[in-house]
Amino acid sequence: MTKDRLTIVRIVDDNDEYRNSETFLLRMFGYSVVDYPSALDFLEKDDPAIPGCLILDVKMPEMSGLELQKVMTEKELGLPIIFLTGHGDVEMAVNTLHHGASDFLLKPVAPERLKESVARAIEADRNNRTKKRIQEEAEEKYNQLTEREKDVCRLVVQGLLNKQIAIELGISEHTVKVHRASIKYKLQGQTPVDLVNLVQQVNAE
Repeated sequence: MTKDRLTIVRIVDDNDEYRNSETFLLRMFGYSVVDYPSALDFLEKDDPAIPGCLILDVKMPEMSGLELQKVMTEKELGLPIIFLTGHGDVEMAVNTLHHGASDFLLKPVAPERLKESVARAIEADRNNRTKKRIQEEAEEKYNQLTEREKDVCRLVVQGLLNKQIAIELGISEHTVKVHRASIKYKLQGQTPVDLVNLVQQVNAE
């Protein structure tokens, strides 16, 4: 089956034999693959804007896989991480998964197991990027509003009538209507239901 060529599987492993073997295997499965011999090389050269996932060894010189995971979290690089190591235990696995890793596998891993893990990670990355894009678009629209229009908008989505909004904000009902007309114009005529969805997207964590 042909994979999405707009996604890349990154492999970071200081062991040339394992790194080359994993690269060959995943390319056989149809994935685009880029490999790095160190965590520092990955941080310097990788483009986080390209969707995909990261297959990461744990024990490496200069910077370990666990340290790279921490750096990626601090830099808000949301690329899903699959740990693939020959030096793992239950405690380490639990710790990496607790800090957001997609999977924790032990070398040597069965080809189908790795394939399934990569597929899940890429799908998760695709979903996360879609959610982020939708939220950013909602925020861009919402930020067109003035602070007073945002106040009115928040009360509209709570189901308050114009008269109730006027009392709540200490303004006239006519002013509320003016603000609502401006909101409708700036947000391209969105219905109250659309406003609820937009505000939920803006407030989404």
